[in-house]
Amino acid sequence: MSIIAGYLNQVGEKRKTSEFVFYDGLAVNPIPFNDDAVGATFKVRGIKTGGQAVSNTVTIEGYLGVTFKSETLTFTTTGPQTKNGTNTYDRLTSVTTTLHTEDPVPTIRLIALDTYGAPLSATTWEEFMCRWEDKTVPYWTPGGAFTLSNGKVMTEAAISVGDTIRLQSVGGSGHEVVQVKPATGLGGSEEFRTVLI
Repeated sequence: MSIIAGYLNQVGEKRKTSEFVFYDGLAVNPIPFNDDAVGATFKVRGIKTGGQAVSNTVTIEGYLGVTFKSETLTFTTTGPQTKNGTNTYDRLTSVTTTLHTEDPVPTIRLIALDTYGAPLSATTWEEFMCRWEDKTVPYWTPGGAFTLSNGKVMTEAAISVGDTIRLQSVGGSGHEVVQVKPATGLGGSEEFRTVLI
């Protein structure tokens, strides 16, 4: 426990952006996919890793509006092997596979792509304890300009320049971290950090 742990009595959130993943694990039938709303129309990419060099499939079913869509991705090697679907969906209803019959059972990763084939991303917010102060702090930018921050946050969390953080009780899109100042203890190890936004 650090010297300021009791002072960190607010909850901040750090934005984390990653690929929108429907499923990532051992092949089972049916595949229990993440059916959270993607928020856009999408295609599906399947990535098989491991297993046998035999022909097996992943069948994807869903809808685009009221139109039913179905397609089959065929995998033939031990992987990693990537197959992109061609159908566009706005929601999935079923994902089944024959990959689970291989020995050893391969892993399958299913992600959402935009209509051009680029991975869609999902944004989540990771909580961290902090002390958030909406007061300006003077600092030097990497380019040598003297300027003022919009606020400062003290935390023990791993926050870096360029991260986006916000105070949980306020929400919103957050603030970009412009500078991180580590505070070291008598032993030379970092006790906490002051983050400027």
